[in-house]
Amino acid sequence: MNSTNISLTILNVAYAFSFVLTLIFGFAVYLKGRHKTLHVIFLFLSISVATFQITHILGINAPDPEVSRSILMGDLSVFFIAAFLVHWILATLGKDQKRSGILVGLYSVVAGFILYFMANPSAFLHPSIPKLYLPNYYQPGFLYWAMVAFFMLCGAYCLFEVILSYRKAEPLERESLLYYIWAIAIGLPLGSVSFVLVFDIPLDPLYAIPFSLYVLPLAYGIIRSDIMEVKVVAKKSLVYGVLVAVGGLLIAGINSAQDIAATAYPWMPSWALPIVSSMIAVLVGGFVWEKTRDIDVLKYEFITIVTHKFRTPLTRIRWASEMLKKSIAGKGGDEDAAAALEEIDSANELLVELTDTLVSLKQSDEAHYSYSPERVDMCSVLDRAASSLQKLVRDKNISLSATCPQNLPFVSIDLRRMNFAFQTVVENSLMYTPAGGSISFSAEQDGRFIVVRIRDTGIGISKEDMSRIFSKFFRSKQAKTSDTEGMGVGLFMARQIIERHGGTIQAVSEGLGKGAEFIVRLPVAEEVP
Repeated sequence: MNSTNISLTILNVAYAFSFVLTLIFGFAVYLKGRHKTLHVIFLFLSISVATFQITHILGINAPDPEVSRSILMGDLSVFFIAAFLVHWILATLGKDQKRSGILVGLYSVVAGFILYFMANPSAFLHPSIPKLYLPNYYQPGFLYWAMVAFFMLCGAYCLFEVILSYRKAEPLERESLLYYIWAIAIGLPLGSVSFVLVFDIPLDPLYAIPFSLYVLPLAYGIIRSDIMEVKVVAKKSLVYGVLVAVGGLLIAGINSAQDIAATAYPWMPSWALPIVSSMIAVLVGGFVWEKTRDIDVLKYEFITIVTHKFRTPLTRIRWASEMLKKSIAGKGGDEDAAAALEEIDSANELLVELTDTLVSLKQSDEAHYSYSPERVDMCSVLDRAASSLQKLVRDKNISLSATCPQNLPFVSIDLRRMNFAFQTVVENSLMYTPAGGSISFSAEQDGRFIVVRIRDTGIGISKEDMSRIFSKFFRSKQAKTSDTEGMGVGLFMARQIIERHGGTIQAVSEGLGKGAEFIVRLPVAEEVP
């Protein structure tokens, strides 16, 4: 096998491998949260990248120039890659609603270009011609440059938006945004490499292979960010992504040295350098896999230590509380002391449930939560959530009302975890509702679902923050002003629990100062035969 065939084989195998991995990771992200806008957009982005990869392979290997040109028209998917990348970045930053006009304009431009080039294919590509070792390759039409310019401009705009958000972000959020800055800064030039040979600049397209794998660390970061803080995952993913890129460039460099080696050392077998490059690929892949597993070990060890340290003092508090209750009862009773002990018990129970939930989060990758579902009346869950926070209700003079029909069908839930979820949502409304405000509960049946609505007259939610309200560690500026002690994990954990039960939770608000409404939908339990 000569060096030309070896180069073409490596290119074909690399793109085919990237095509499969891109689709796998795209659907993995989607299945992780199919109701999340971010995950749906990422799936579309992955499908667009995969379309480019597969048409690229088929087109350059097509025997006929006209057939090759027809297949390589799939390069139009680059328009979609650019548009979906912008949409995904804006959604990640919580700006997709605010920049809706830009997104509408962007997709309109994409549709216009696609329709024009489909009607006038010669403006985009001429029949393919051989280039370097490739049987057929792109022969650009007079407007092919427009696609390249569109891709570059979209990438630059993404970088601009991320940097803009970075300058205004809090220190914790900056860690995440810095990852995206580096991701775009590295991905943009890598993605442009594949265009160079199109304009007859003799740069081996093998160097564009790392861009084909570029979606993988991004996908990994999205999947892991649902469980672990993104600043840890992002840094690891970026480092491993760069290692993959360096490994790919090294493999391409070894392959390029084949001609030089064949001339200088004619006795060397033609298969020697490909074997070396394959060994490097295996070593790099093994290293990346081992390090990604280290992230899981670090996460599990950290949560195990924290939850273990929590449980010991919580058990001691419970014992001490029980002893004090008996002591007070034996002395004739003190209403104030008894009420204080009830508050201690309630707070302690909430911390116990929080600890158990952290343990469940730790085990989620392996067992998808060890939930123990039982048939429960939804009204009892709401009653418990309200009663556990009565002291806070009294202290803030909040008007609390509930509407819950007694004939509602049962739901099948893990009672402890669902209690924690609803207590968290109700407490969130209480914390951000000014003194003298009101909170109302209601529950009703809607087909095969029980719908619970929790309304408050609190600080409300801005349109910019709406898409991020359930994100881990996210707190709006108004929330930080109203409650300086929050961490932004409560609603995230409540959503995780509700979604594990096959339900959904959404927030609705007309804007700042206009209150908010949290709507939870849980499936009705199946009838017992």
